[in-house]
Formats: sequence, structure tokens, C-alpha cells
Amino acid sequence: MSGLIGETIHFRVNGIEREICPKQGMSLMRYLREELGLTGTKCGCQSGDCGTCKVLVDGQAVNSCTLALRKLEGWEVVTIEGLAPDATRPGSTLHPVQQAFIDAGAIQCGFCTPGMIITTVALLSRNPDPSSDEIRKALDGNLCRCTGYRKIVDAVLLAVRYMRGGVQNIEEGGRPAGPNTIALGIPSPVRDARKKVTGRLLYTGDLNVPGMLVGKILYAPAAHGLITSIDTSLAEALPGVRAVASFANSPDKPYNSHTTLPFQKVPKNERIFNRHFRFHGDRIAAVAAEDEATARKALGLIKIEWEPYPASLTIEDALAPGAKSIHEGGNLADTIREEGGTPSPKRGERYEGVFRLPRVTHAALERHISISDFDGERLTVYSSCQNVFCYRAMLGELFDLPLNRVRVIKPAVGGAFGGKSEMVSEPVSSLLALMTGRPVKVELSRKEVMCSTRTRTSGRIELSMEVDEDDRFISHDYHAYLDRGAYFGSAYDLGYALMDKAFRLYRVPRIDTSAALVYTNNQAAGAVRGYGNPQISFAREVLIDRICRQRGIDPLEFRIKNLVLPWDRNPANGYSLGNCRIIECLELGAGLCGWEEKRKRSDSGTIRRGIGLACGVHGSGIHPGSVDYSTAGLKMNGDGTARLSISAHENGQGSSVVMAKIAAEVLGIPETSISLVETDTETTWYDNGSYASRETWACGGAVKRAAESVKRQLTEEAAVMFGCTVGAVVAGAGYCRKRAGEADAILSYGDVIAYARSHYPYHDINAVESYASPMDPGSYFVNFAEVEVDMEKRTIKVLKVTVVHDCGTIINPMLIEGQVDGGMHMGLGYALCEELLSDRHTGKQLTTSFKQYKMISPEAMPEVELRFLGGQEPLGPFGAKGIGEATTVAIAPAVANAVTSATGIEISSLPIKI
Repeated sequence: MSGLIGETIHFRVNGIEREICPKQGMSLMRYLREELGLTGTKCGCQSGDCGTCKVLVDGQAVNSCTLALRKLEGWEVVTIEGLAPDATRPGSTLHPVQQAFIDAGAIQCGFCTPGMIITTVALLSRNPDPSSDEIRKALDGNLCRCTGYRKIVDAVLLAVRYMRGGVQNIEEGGRPAGPNTIALGIPSPVRDARKKVTGRLLYTGDLNVPGMLVGKILYAPAAHGLITSIDTSLAEALPGVRAVASFANSPDKPYNSHTTLPFQKVPKNERIFNRHFRFHGDRIAAVAAEDEATARKALGLIKIEWEPYPASLTIEDALAPGAKSIHEGGNLADTIREEGGTPSPKRGERYEGVFRLPRVTHAALERHISISDFDGERLTVYSSCQNVFCYRAMLGELFDLPLNRVRVIKPAVGGAFGGKSEMVSEPVSSLLALMTGRPVKVELSRKEVMCSTRTRTSGRIELSMEVDEDDRFISHDYHAYLDRGAYFGSAYDLGYALMDKAFRLYRVPRIDTSAALVYTNNQAAGAVRGYGNPQISFAREVLIDRICRQRGIDPLEFRIKNLVLPWDRNPANGYSLGNCRIIECLELGAGLCGWEEKRKRSDSGTIRRGIGLACGVHGSGIHPGSVDYSTAGLKMNGDGTARLSISAHENGQGSSVVMAKIAAEVLGIPETSISLVETDTETTWYDNGSYASRETWACGGAVKRAAESVKRQLTEEAAVMFGCTVGAVVAGAGYCRKRAGEADAILSYGDVIAYARSHYPYHDINAVESYASPMDPGSYFVNFAEVEVDMEKRTIKVLKVTVVHDCGTIINPMLIEGQVDGGMHMGLGYALCEELLSDRHTGKQLTTSFKQYKMISPEAMPEVELRFLGGQEPLGPFGAKGIGEATTVAIAPAVANAVTSATGIEISSLPIKI
């Protein structure tokens, strides 16, 4: 058979014969997902750049998104579901590679996992004993934004062992760490790891709601202008089109997509569709149709006429006299300030620097997707997001619906990194659902994600530091000019977050900060992992090294002399900095990396090596800048297991495991005895959302309180049964015992629950508790980077990174290591290669695909030496505090300082160019 369109082709999928007549233009990926429901084959790009869609075709790993279905005549296709077809049966085993990915902790969000596993199976079939370098090379066609690849390489090496000697199954609860804890400190994979390695976990894009329409968006024709007329009649008349929406027939109600709290007072200047468009990614109209092809055709039938406006594509352009106003009131949205301390009478030497920062994208492999359904009474939205309760509040306000008629559900999320903390597609899918009375899915393409969603804030930071004769700081002055893009969004939160980091790391008598928030005709800026911290930390840490070179002193010793000490207070607000142990981090890291010896190295040839360091701090929440609290509900089942209800927004970071571990530790039962109900505004309790590294601190605090309340109820009920005082009862390991220790004085939790339910006053054992953050303790850290620079080729290779973190008690070692690896990968990209480029004349985005957007490859990831100080933050749940965003912050300045050490070239902008 030739396999041409209109002819029948024959092939096998997971051992089953298929005989079909391919649809015009259908790829293998679409056939697997849309026709066979094999959604384990993911879609991250549709251009063969990310590897999430990989399947085995005659034993070779191929990208199914670019493979035409008509070419499959006679071939054997195996998807992730086909590797372990009986995986859903009790007691069934996984493929050795699948099991290895679980046991090695190689899974976070899981969106890349099926493609990674398929690639690994193909590799091991042709090379049963690959080296680490061979593994990294084989993985080069697969992207991962979460893990930094290190644990994926570990998983492949573990799979080699398993395939030689058989799989050693490890329960998903992990391995016992010792006799002193039930759950804390025990390495555990993500709770849905088995579903992720078998392709059975459903993300928003995998959902298929009956009667669902496809929504597509029409974007602005230029960076700045005004629509003078719009004609949608041809699009509306196209067969299969069910609705066409534009600024002409949609709510003209302004909103702010970043509103994190319903009562937050922030400028609202976004609309669902815009007549006055302000950047290339602004929405003009949208279509809902029976299928994607019809929706796309309809977009092409919408006729617009428009008047061009002058575009301001840089901060300097926007602030120039006579610049066209992007919003009423001018292009300087606001200037915010923060200050702390008392001016010193001392005078010293002043050092200055100007630092420029790029726009970068989150690059989560799952694209922005939402499904909205209105049944005449209630609007239900399935959203790949980080903040369901605030999405509900914004949608309710936007469409004049009371909150009991808006439900937001977060399915599994394929990475977020701040990019899904702001509404993007949800207003469009919801409007189209309200117009049609049918469910509507809006799924952005990779190009749309890169061109129309949020980016890391770009701009420049002007920094001045004064140092006395004893090498101690006298003052710091930070002045940031931040490119907010077309809309206000998170400008206040990000600006204050950026300035906050100026006050929490070094002892400085007087600190002054300001941030000018500037509108431009660029893509709107928003939250990205680190949230303002990578920008200010790059400027601060690079200038400190510059000072040390000019003064002829060791950058490490200078920092030790000036760093904050435990229980110092933030001079801007008076709050305690907590048990900050940054000097211990610095001293430990220096010993591990051989700082003293390596910093003295001096090369003058073509190949030069250098070492650099950078310190940092990141918070564990948003207090005192805003309200920060979380609520958790815990209900005991009749057999002594428990059901935990939270809205901790698991995005791959492992928060679900952490919450289960906290509850299990309090109750003294295995982590696997805790089931979770998560992140649905209708069925789970309120939480501010997953951002600011707050979940362990805030939601973990609520879970601990709820578990303590349940434990207290168990002991009280057991005391009634024993006929003793509550103080004579101890609960743990699933039992209540009398302290006297009589052999018969023991009751299982199930016994106690049964008694409570069967004796008057009848009741259940459950609790709902809230935790309001009393402070925002910093997680402190240091990065040491060793680089090799080729002066002839002008290339930089990061050889090794030594990382030391002070993040309190380690609740789950497996996933916290993965968080550091993933954050480092993102930070290295920020340092060396990542940047969204646009045409400097038109503002049109030039970087529209993963092929064009350069991220650090598996082969380019350096050796990593990682240490955690341990210890406790007294107010944290079991002494823990946040870490997720901290991991991205210090690597770029450490690399920059290492490059300068190697070459003598001063670095003042990112990505680094020599």
C-alpha cells in the first residue's frame, strides 16, 4: 500500500491491528489522542521540538506530532500505555524503565515523562549499557523544564540495573529513613507517579467533555493601534461556526489578570478583547467551532480595519517626551519606593553599575489550556492554573456571576513556574461557553504561548553601593526601571518583591530602593520563578564582586563580613529574618568547591577557567506585603486512614507529597494512608495559590493544625473509652494507648472512630483549620560556579555548580533535590542563552518556537554538588520553609562572576555575551 490519502493503511498500535483511511493532514499524534484516546502521548509544540509526543515506531523513538499518519503502512507503534498494558490491575508490574523513573525521583510535573521513557526504552534496546554522556546525548531531543535532567539520567542508569537484575519494586511512599520519623525525611516520589509513567494521568488538554467546541483567538495585527471597524459576518456564516466574539459583542469590563486576592486594589486595564490593541499578542476576537480546522478558517474570514499608532518598544521610547500614551495617564504607570535603616555619618567609597535584564518565557511544556462549560446555571472552568479561588473571583466579577455559580477545577498541571498564576485563556473560553451554551476548549499553540502570555520582567537596574574603610557597607541605592509591557498585571507585587530582596541579605545601615513601572508595547510581564529576585540578585552580586576586585579583597571574605545573622530584622518593616544561616552556607560551599585554591587560578590562553559565587535569599510567602493564609480539612475514615482536602495547587513541585507527609507524621500513620482531594473551588478549602514558595509554609501549617486537631479528638475519645484522663492517652502509629502500658489498653484508630460514630453524641472525627502566616522567613543559599571559556570561539561552558541551601527541615529529600536541579536549569538558561527576541522596529516576536528559544540541553548541564544545612525554622511546619523559587536566583550572577574571573571581562547584562 502507498499510504496515500483516500487509501486504506494497516499498522499496529500497542499490539492491536488498525485498518484506517487517514484524514487529510492528520498526524500520528492526533490520531492516537483524538481517535484512540491514548492521551499519554502529549503535545507540547506540534513542531517536533520538545519530545513530549514521542512513541516507538518499529522500535525507534519518533516525534508523532510531525509524522503523517499516511506513512505508517505496515509499521508497529507502541505508546507509553503499551509498555505496561496491565498497569491499572492490582499487583501488576511496570516496565523496568517506568519503575526506574519512579524510584529515582525523575518525575515532577510529568508532562515530559512519557516521551522521556519512550526515548529511554529505544536507547536501551540498541545500547543496553550506556554511559552518562551517551544518555544525555540520547535525551537531547527531549525537553524538561522541571528536573534539570540529572535525576532523569539517574533513572536511565537505574533502569539499566533493573533490566539486568529485575525490578526491585519500591512503594510510592518511599523508603524508611530511620526509626524517629513516620514520614518526614523519607524520599518519596510525586503521589501520582504511577499514573505519570503509564500515561494515564489526565491534564487539561486530555479532557474530553461531551459536545465540546474548539475555541481559537485572533490577535492584533501590529504592536499598537486602534480597530476602526470589524466585520465578522463571513466567519459567522461559515458552517460549523457556533459563535464569534470580539470587543463589539463582549463585556467591556476591565480586569487585572494577576489579582491574587478578591479584595486587592490594583489597576485594572485588561479586557477580554481590545479595540485599542497594545502589543502583537493582544486579543481582537475569537471563534468557537465544531473543529479546529473550521475555527482557524473562520479567523481568516474576520475582516478588520485599523489605524496604526506609534509603538514604544523600549523603556526609553516609552518615557521619551511626546511618546504615544499606551494607557490613559501616560506610560509611567507608577513609581514605588521602599527604604530602611538610618543614614550613617560615615563616608566611604562609592561604586556604581547599570545592569540590563532580558525577557524570558516560562517554557512549561504544557501549554495554556482551559475548558469552560455553562449549563444554564453554573460556569465550570477546567484550568491549568496556580490559583483557582482567585480565578473564580475574577471570572465571577467579569461575567456578573455570584461565586456559587462559578466553579474552577485544576486538573493535573504540566509545569507552571508562575506563568499560570494569571488568567490567559479562561476569559475567552468562558465567554464562548456562555454564548454557545456548550463546553469550549481554548488551547494555545506554542507560538501563542510565547507571543501572548506573560514573560519575566525585563529592564535595567541602576545600583550604587558605598563601602567604608573596613570593607563594610554604608549604603545601597537601587533604582529599577521595569518593562511592564502592555498591561499592569503584577507590577506592584513584582516591584515590591524585587525591592524586598534588597533588605534581607546584607547588613547595610541605609538602603533606598525604587522601581519605575513602565508601560511599553511589548508582551505583558508577569510572574516567573524567582519573581523579581533573579533580576536584583544579578545586579547586586555582580557589583559586589566588582567592588572586591577593585579593592583587592576576597569576595567570600567580604560577604562574610557583611551578611545578615540569625534573627536580624528586616530594616524596611521590622520583621524577623528568621533563622538565616547564610554564612554557614557560604563557608560549607567554599570548602566543598575548593574556593581558596581555585580563585587564585589565572589563565591567559585560549581556554580559561574561573570560579564565581553568589548569595541569595527568597521568602516563604507573601506576608507582610499581603494576606497569606491557607485552610485544610482532614477527615478520618472508619479504618483509621484519612482524607485530606487542600488547595495546594500541585504543579509538579511535590506539594501533595509534603502535605500528606505532614498529616501522616502528626497522626503517626503511613503517608500512603492519607488520600488527597485537591484544588476544586467547590470541594476543597481556600488557599491563596501556588506562588511565592508559600505552599509548604502556609498550606503545610494549616495541614499540621488540622492533623493536630484530629489527633486531639482521637485521644479525647479514647480517654472516654478507657475511662481515664486525656493526659493518660498517647496516640500514634494508628493506635491510642494508655500511658501505663497495659497490654489490653490499646485501641486502633478504627476502634475509636467506630465508638464516636455509635455512641451519643454521635459524631465524626474531622477538623478544618486555617493558618495565617505570622512572618515570611527567608530561605538562604549560595551558588559556586566553575566555568571554562573558549576565548576563540567565544563560548562558555559551566563545568560544576556547588549549591548549599538553608531551607529548614527537609520533608522530602527526593523532590527537594529535584527542585534545586530544575531551578538551576532555569537559572543557567537565564545566564547563558534564554531570551525572547522581537523586531526592534515593529515589535513582532521573533522567538516563536522551542527551536528558536534556546534552553540548556541535557549535555550542557554541569556537574552538581548539593548540600542542605538542615535544622529548623521554629514557626514552620516541623521546621520547614520554602525553596522552589530560591533555586533559580543565584546561579546567573555566580556564572557571571566566574566568567569575569576567567576572562577579566565585566558582565553587566544577560544573557552573558563575551
